[in-house]
Amino acid sequence: PMTLSEAAQEMLKDAEERGVAEGTLRYYRGALRKLWGGLGGDQMLEQITVADLVRYRSERLKPKTPPKLTPGSRRKTRPKVRQTSAVTVDKELATLKRLYLFAQKRGRFMGPIPVDQIEKAAKKRVESAYYTPAQIGKVLGCYAEMDTDIARALHDETTLLFATGW
Repeated sequence: PMTLSEAAQEMLKDAEERGVAEGTLRYYRGALRKLWGGLGGDQMLEQITVADLVRYRSERLKPKTPPKLTPGSRRKTRPKVRQTSAVTVDKELATLKRLYLFAQKRGRFMGPIPVDQIEKAAKKRVESAYYTPAQIGKVLGCYAEMDTDIARALHDETTLLFATGW
């Protein structure tokens, strides 16, 4: 068994020894620092529950209240309310999952990974900018009806672009 902070230190040391890029290490350190502050670094990995992670996610997603203006302040307007993005919180939780997997590989954690049991905070975007196969079929049908060299060239180019995901 190991604590969150012990696992984090070992994971970072291992990543450094493996030559992980400095930017990635910097990200891990920041994410692990946030997790440590939100979950408690002295907490055993086995003791971190799904409820703890849901609470962590909720706290991280709350808007941060900016400081109030004080008399004599050089600032003329109040700073904007800052909010951590859902994508950032999801990445932090993905780092926590990586930490659990690291501990499992070393035989220091045996239970289920609580991160696997919560939904991501960020909603998936639905891409609607692409044509459906039926729409492409209609366009190709129009080119075929035209029966000109330009229409045949456009037909071939459209087919190629659609087939390659452009």
